[in-house]
Amino acid sequence: MGDILCHEIMSCSVITIDYDTDVEHVWELMINKRVHAFPVVDSTNHVLGIVSLHDFLNQINFKDNSKSGSNVIFQLNNFIKKTTTLHTHKAEYAGHLMSKPVITINKDQHVLELFELFYRHNIHHIPVVDKHKKLVGIITPKDLLLAFQTLIQ
Repeated sequence: MGDILCHEIMSCSVITIDYDTDVEHVWELMINKRVHAFPVVDSTNHVLGIVSLHDFLNQINFKDNSKSGSNVIFQLNNFIKKTTTLHTHKAEYAGHLMSKPVITINKDQHVLELFELFYRHNIHHIPVVDKHKKLVGIITPKDLLLAFQTLIQ
């Protein structure tokens, strides 16, 4: 892979969310933007965690579902909708749902270091940070494949 660094293949236009973003809004962003994960950042752009489709699916009890899948849809819908009562036992905000600690990579690290991170942690989105640990981009396996394609041609 030569001397390709992470900042050379990362996507710079990252859609981020705040700790207090409603779960329902995060779901709408996933659908409307066709993005499967969002870094959760603080006011100084430090990565606090990440919310992915996997985090939503973890809220479903697949063991109790019928073959029709209607129970899956019912469970997901109940999870996504904001609770109207004073008390709840489910995540209402991105900060409650996010996976943490989040695996990040420095923008100046070699892209070969991504392989182990994707494989060892079974993740598909790695936020890229600068030397101050501030978010500057994100890398997915697709970005890595595109880098390979460029080298092959």
